[in-house]
Amino acid sequence: MLPVLALVVWFGGVWVDLVVTGCALLGCYELDTMYRHAGYHPRAVVSYLGTFAFIGVAILQTRTSIDLLGLVLFLVIGASLIVELAQRDHEGSLLNWALTLSGTVYVGWTFAHAILLRHLSQTLHPAPASVLHLDAGAAWIATALLVTFASDTSAYVVGRIWGRHRMAPYISPKKSWEGAIGGVVGAMISGWLLVLLLGLPLSPAMGLVLGGAGSLAGQAGDLAESLIKRQVGVKDSGHLIPGHGGLLDRADSLLFTFPVIYYLAHWLTA
Repeated sequence: MLPVLALVVWFGGVWVDLVVTGCALLGCYELDTMYRHAGYHPRAVVSYLGTFAFIGVAILQTRTSIDLLGLVLFLVIGASLIVELAQRDHEGSLLNWALTLSGTVYVGWTFAHAILLRHLSQTLHPAPASVLHLDAGAAWIATALLVTFASDTSAYVVGRIWGRHRMAPYISPKKSWEGAIGGVVGAMISGWLLVLLLGLPLSPAMGLVLGGAGSLAGQAGDLAESLIKRQVGVKDSGHLIPGHGGLLDRADSLLFTFPVIYYLAHWLTA
């Protein structure tokens, strides 16, 4: 899947918009299916519409300075509550509302930042040692993806070799503190290298910060999805990729990394 992902990032534009929209809606479906497997009843229609709205305004927000994501968040909060108020039987309404709202934000709001990253208008000036010359948006979203991949790979390798102390036995029994530290170090190194390779408008030291923050966010995202699966009693979020589970199983780290890299891109280049 990596060559396809690389082409989508490279071409950008409508291709990123379409792929992210499809992934967000599929993620919403997987989350709703997991909830229903455990006997919960979130309002699927509100989740789909809210997720689609988050993605839609992310595309529009790349062309305007208005904080459309904040507006949609307000509308999703209101709509999810109004739907519960309209029900005749209010038993379980609080839980249904909480799952509907949190699920929509967890998938829709986070995925929307992938589009915002790809459409970043920050001008990049390639560093002297730069070997890749991507446009600004492609460089930033590639950074989010590669930092996450470096973190996951480093954590896996270090954890397999030196992992002794379990980090979250109930949530994810195989994860260790040694692996988590290895993931952060690997991501920091990748962040430092990406500043040089992609010509990010950051110092190498800021690249280390970017990589470390991306790793911490990604590992939190991984654990968050593992917690959801534990709570609803499923092994995988879906069956999209044979042997690897569903989309959320592959994108759980990115759900947290995309927003963190997006806001750091603004703050560190201000």
